[in-house]
Amino acid sequence: MAKTLFIEDIKPSSSGFDEIFTIKEIQKHKAKNGDPYFRVVLQDKTGTVQSKIWRDAIVATNAENLVAGDVIKTDFEASEFNGELQLTLKKAEKTTDFDLNDLVRMTTKDLDSMYKQLIEKLESLKDAEIRGVLLLIAKDPEISNKLKHSIAAIVVHHDFVGGLLEHILEMFAIGETIVTLYPRANRSIVIAGIFLHDIGKISELAVEQTRFVYTTEGSLIGHIMIGIQLLEKFLPPDFSPDKKLALEHIILSHHREPEFGAVVRPATLEAIIVSMADLASNVTRQFQKELDEGREDEAGFGDFHKFMKSRIYHKEIAEEE
Repeated sequence: MAKTLFIEDIKPSSSGFDEIFTIKEIQKHKAKNGDPYFRVVLQDKTGTVQSKIWRDAIVATNAENLVAGDVIKTDFEASEFNGELQLTLKKAEKTTDFDLNDLVRMTTKDLDSMYKQLIEKLESLKDAEIRGVLLLIAKDPEISNKLKHSIAAIVVHHDFVGGLLEHILEMFAIGETIVTLYPRANRSIVIAGIFLHDIGKISELAVEQTRFVYTTEGSLIGHIMIGIQLLEKFLPPDFSPDKKLALEHIILSHHREPEFGAVVRPATLEAIIVSMADLASNVTRQFQKELDEGREDEAGFGDFHKFMKSRIYHKEIAEEE
């Protein structure tokens, strides 16, 4: 069933009938008068919206049997509460007739075009030994499909289908700039490290129904170990031990500090370049996400950002010629 109304287009004082959303969160609560009600966060590809199911609609919405990840067809009334859009759900039923692309966050860029850019970057490496292994990995049918559709995180940064590939391409651009400033760095190892640093996320994270989740493998050993194992699988027996060690070190150290998940701290020029490119892409994307989706007060400040540990300033200064 084609989705006709998206969250970003819903206005207060409007209504919707048989509109399709996925449930991101649902919790049962009790009002001050003792009546039960449900708080629901609905989601589609354009964002999320806070919703309520009041006592008189619990039966009509089958609220007691709804769980996160369900896709529902619902009737609602929209209103504004504390300056934010809120939906009151009147009726709902689970449905399997939906297009996944309508309901999950996705990159705005073309997946095939981004994958082509990735391959072209790997083909540009001077080191034939490294280039050959990376192309073998990137062109593997299963890996290439996962690369195109993987998320980079459940939340925080690049948390959308295609996010991992977009993150890698951003890091290529950042890393290349740093390498031009510090020519002692081995460009082939830097580019290889960027490609490999989060490669384990293709198996650590997954889209389950309409939810972004950790796989069992991801929960038990994480993307760093998965990445090391994947690299080992594709390296030929006669691959240079020094290059192997350099690439493994980048995977193990790209989180910079043990408190952030690094197994070791960066100890090579190439490793610190990859780590800094990762940080720049990560943090800048978080700021951009807040500017795009967050709300601001009259002074231009957003709500406190728990990852940035600050209130992000939304007002922009237009660049003048």
